[in-house]
Amino acid sequence: MFPDCVTETKENGKTTYAIDFDKLKDFLSPEIVGDKIQRYELTWPDKNKTRVSINKPTTNTLRPIKEKSIDFDKTKNLYIEGDNLEVLKVLRDTYFGKIDVIYIDPPYNTGNDFIFKDKFTKDSTEADIESGNIDEEGNTLVANKAENGRYHTNWLNMIYPRLFLAKDLLSETGVIFISIDDHEYANLKKVCDEIFGEEKFVNTIIWQRHTGGGLTKKIITGHDYVLVYRQNQSVMLYSKQDINKDKIKMINGAPYYFDGHPLKKEFGNKRIPSGLDRYLVFEDLSNEQQKMYKNSEYFEIREYKDTKKHIIYPYRRADVKKMYSITGCESGEGIEDIIKLGFDKSDFDFPKPVSLIKKILFSNNNKNALILDFFSGSGTTAQALMDLNKEDTGNRSYILVQYPEKTKSDSKAYQNGFHTICDIGIERIKRAGEIIKKENPNVDTGFKYLKIDTSNIKKITTPANELVQTQLENFTNSIKPNRSNLDLVFEVMLSKKIPLDTKIETTNILDKTIYKVNGDFLICCFDNNLSKEFIKEVAKLSPIYLVFKESSFESDEAIKNIEQLIKSFSKTETKFEII
Repeated sequence: MFPDCVTETKENGKTTYAIDFDKLKDFLSPEIVGDKIQRYELTWPDKNKTRVSINKPTTNTLRPIKEKSIDFDKTKNLYIEGDNLEVLKVLRDTYFGKIDVIYIDPPYNTGNDFIFKDKFTKDSTEADIESGNIDEEGNTLVANKAENGRYHTNWLNMIYPRLFLAKDLLSETGVIFISIDDHEYANLKKVCDEIFGEEKFVNTIIWQRHTGGGLTKKIITGHDYVLVYRQNQSVMLYSKQDINKDKIKMINGAPYYFDGHPLKKEFGNKRIPSGLDRYLVFEDLSNEQQKMYKNSEYFEIREYKDTKKHIIYPYRRADVKKMYSITGCESGEGIEDIIKLGFDKSDFDFPKPVSLIKKILFSNNNKNALILDFFSGSGTTAQALMDLNKEDTGNRSYILVQYPEKTKSDSKAYQNGFHTICDIGIERIKRAGEIIKKENPNVDTGFKYLKIDTSNIKKITTPANELVQTQLENFTNSIKPNRSNLDLVFEVMLSKKIPLDTKIETTNILDKTIYKVNGDFLICCFDNNLSKEFIKEVAKLSPIYLVFKESSFESDEAIKNIEQLIKSFSKTETKFEII
């Protein structure tokens, strides 16, 4: 029975041993558990609590930070700072079924790396403090040491709710790619089968991250995995081919490339003779065949060297090659990518190669794809996306999410001014964007910087996903201090399920500032002392939604009068709301 029935735990920060009574029952009397109905499933401690946490409503919002953004008013890209579990909850209603490709590189469960620790209950939090799983400041990131008795449990508690929420965001043709190594591959596969469905599994890509040797007596591990699931199994996944763009031409709306290899004659098992006989010679063809090749966009007829003969060359589809389950990159390619941007290699921990992520982002062959990476780390996904758009004139956009994990004070990154992982990520995006912009000025290299925070409205009790159906409660001075009008605009956008990259225009009417979102779909004004004349002019714009704050009006009676004015002057059924 030893050591199978013994496990390790911590009490008051010290490692101690305990008995695993479930395993002990199996050893002593299999009949004890044999009489209950069992089924094949993956389960672990706290799984039920994890499920409950998924649907626990959030009243958090996202606040824009313009000073950290680039091309705030024009860009379609979003960079979000915060706990990705809460961010996914905030995004769920607005981006439900709208994400085309998700790529994540979650923390690997090596026993040394940090993983997210979510708080399910007060009791479990207290237990974590006692066992040393969280620090005195209550940080939500903990080292997942194998000896704490919850090695796999902690990791599964972290990944399960995030993948569950991610599934809701995938479009009908959406694809998710998840990087992982051997430590949790088996568990991740089972979790994904449960969440996405076994029938949605596409394949496991094995990518060779290096080919170097080593002094270890074990087998040298030179690869990691990328699990692939897709919503619709009939959707083809493409493989990006590195082709000179000068050789590309569009035929019937699809890209084709000239590869310089002539059409060959069919000789069966016979030996192919040397010289021109091995190629399809234009002069050897019948008149009908010559006409076919001459009039087709799919072929070029070129003179062969110094002879008067002409050879037929084909154009081949540039995007029909399917993804292959094994891919690779040059050893250290991810580090080389960041060194080219002027970073010190010690600023980054094992960055993924840009070339690998470009293959993943290209997979759905959609130049307008919306990409989500909620473990964005050093920002490789953003750089890969911009680089891909540069190459094929695409309009892909991204949503990146990153927890502001602090860098170690004695690290090179900290000494270089990067105090959080977010600092590293946005600086990389800026540097890569500057280079890409010089090569193709049409590429969107900007981003809106957003940060998760509590609601801008005091004592709000209505979950964000229900604000569409119910008006926010009226409170005197209901807006929290130090919250800007733009903060309020973004919270209203989320409540109306308006994508956060939607264009926001600012203009003035009778010296009052109004925010126009998606044309006249949503109009907000949060200035004080709004007059009847102002309300009339705004109502004439006939927005679908018109939102003010309560303190802009003197009384409830004034608000009722304004509602009548809107009905009189708006040409549509404008929905009037007060926050």
